[in-house]
Amino acid sequence: MKKLIALVGLFVVISCSDQPEIQRTESEWLIAQERVFDGGPGPDGIPALTDTEVATVGSSQLSYLSNEDLVIVYTDGTEIKAYPHRILDWHEIANEQIGNDFVAVTYCPLTGTGVGWGRELNGTLTTFGVSGLLYETNIMPFDRLTNSYWNQMFNSCVNGELIGTVPEFFNVLQMSYGALQALYPEAQVATENTGFSRDYGRYPYGSYLTNSQTIFPVSNFDTSIHPKEFVRGVVVGNQSAAFRFPESGRSLKQMTMDGSEVVVVADRDNDFIVSYLSREISGEKLELSLIEDPNSPNVMEDQFGNTWNAFGKATSGPNTGDQLEAPYSYMGFWFAWHNFYPDILLVD
Repeated sequence: MKKLIALVGLFVVISCSDQPEIQRTESEWLIAQERVFDGGPGPDGIPALTDTEVATVGSSQLSYLSNEDLVIVYTDGTEIKAYPHRILDWHEIANEQIGNDFVAVTYCPLTGTGVGWGRELNGTLTTFGVSGLLYETNIMPFDRLTNSYWNQMFNSCVNGELIGTVPEFFNVLQMSYGALQALYPEAQVATENTGFSRDYGRYPYGSYLTNSQTIFPVSNFDTSIHPKEFVRGVVVGNQSAAFRFPESGRSLKQMTMDGSEVVVVADRDNDFIVSYLSREISGEKLELSLIEDPNSPNVMEDQFGNTWNAFGKATSGPNTGDQLEAPYSYMGFWFAWHNFYPDILLVD
């Protein structure tokens, strides 16, 4: 297999004696093995986090963040926790308990993709680590239960004992730290006290975010828009679509994907795009309309008098507490979504 070494010296790599021994099953892969590249650091060379220290938004412990910094947010419906890109750029995975949910927040700096996975596999609680391997420049975590390899964007185990297993999907949001402070002042955010010595004020990939290149080759590279523009990709059945931000303010789009009604709210001011499946209430189809106020944590309202927040939860009205189902969807760079889903529809 061809191996490439990138970004030498950017990460502190642990010694080989400290690395888990991962045996690749060369004969069984669900992905093209020739498209798997060695990123250099090796297993756990980029150290995943577990039970990260957090502080409430606005705390002095979070002074390393600016309002424009992006964070990945998960809520179990009660607790809200956020993991800044500044932290995940250096660690890529945070193994967490959020309320009663055991979640691995996985982030790939090279594809800009942030996804939430369940940490229970075959009835056993585990954690995920960073293998150092990449498929189509996308992170390939390994689980510490069986040391099997997984692919983030294909959302499945692709090599090893658990091959073909699909992890539980947890819906995460990406927004600016400033928006998190304004809309969810009770949220908890990961601090710099990770137990590792990293310069979280420095982006480790140079000009990668703004240039139009990838470090590792990809099969399909589309430049119809900037390759690293953040979009929210949505996959329903055999159809996929990527939704862009409006130039300003909030927008709401609805479309049918593989027989399901999908509603997408994009908020340029607060840097988030969310997507949910529509539903019926008391046998009547839900008619959702946009709440345009960018200062409101509620993004939609319906004909029954309910308001719905960015997490898809009804916060007021006769159905308070109801939860909209999220399709398989998350934020990521356009080039990555187009590469993994070449037939994807780009929605302005």
